[in-house]
Amino acid sequence: MKLLEPTRPRHQTFPKPQPNYVLSQFKEDPLRNLIPSRTVDVRHMKPTQYQLLSKLCFVLGFASIIGSIAIWFLTGGQAIDTQAHGERFGIFVGLWAPTFFILSNRFERFSEKAA
Repeated sequence: MKLLEPTRPRHQTFPKPQPNYVLSQFKEDPLRNLIPSRTVDVRHMKPTQYQLLSKLCFVLGFASIIGSIAIWFLTGGQAIDTQAHGERFGIFVGLWAPTFFILSNRFERFSEKAA
């Protein structure tokens, strides 16, 4: 019984693809504008606007907690499906609170940075 030999030797490798361009050829990186920067430019709003948004988000955070508790207790009925829906909707509204508090904190930082 004769073994079949491979069509190419095992030590042969494929050539690496060469890039079409080298970034050093350009004075500016052509992809620079496509990649978002890590710094945030906060000059397009006034500090008072950021403070207002911060306070609004802070109040909305507490309102979502109160709304969640109200929805939890007030929506419902005699059917189990209706009660379950009220509980899930109350939890959903309660999950908004951390988002509003985080946004409040972020807007406060932006107001300090813009000042």
